[in-house]
Amino acid sequence: MGYNDQLNKKPEHNFNKLFKSKKLLIIGAVVVVLLLSVGIGSWIYVTNQRTLVDETVIKQEKAATQAFETKQALDTKAYNGDVEGALSGYDKAIASTTDEVSKRNLLIDKAIVALNKNLLKESLGAIQAADKIKSDFNTLGLIATVYDKMGDTKNAIEFYQKAINSKGESNLEKPLYEARVAELQGNIK
Repeated sequence: MGYNDQLNKKPEHNFNKLFKSKKLLIIGAVVVVLLLSVGIGSWIYVTNQRTLVDETVIKQEKAATQAFETKQALDTKAYNGDVEGALSGYDKAIASTTDEVSKRNLLIDKAIVALNKNLLKESLGAIQAADKIKSDFNTLGLIATVYDKMGDTKNAIEFYQKAINSKGESNLEKPLYEARVAELQGNIK
């Protein structure tokens, strides 16, 4: 082989190295682009999820605020003597509320307004509906109170005992309920 032949081979050899390095460079670039795409896609997904959670929280807070404002207006109406108007307003608010917590609170408020005006059947229906959403010391105690006012001793005792035995926050009314149960049981004997 002559000198010219060697010079001619050298560029071919460098060309193959250069081609291989360009090939690796392209593959590397494609990998980098894919990683960036996955990273950006993940960021967009997480951002959208946070937005959905934020929107849900905002909706719940808005529903709670509306329910509280409704409760205040209806309590004022009942206090001013328009109990029927207040109860009707509670029914409309309950029907239009999709948030379960707000619905339960409105039902409890309706039950208390009805109880204060001695509308015992209406009070019992509202508090039982609230209790179906979430049963706790407060709803069970209010059910017992309504039964007690109705003269239904058996159910009053049953629900006072359910309230006393309910788990959760301790309540100052437990000793009063225990005393009332003892009193009611003494009347039965």
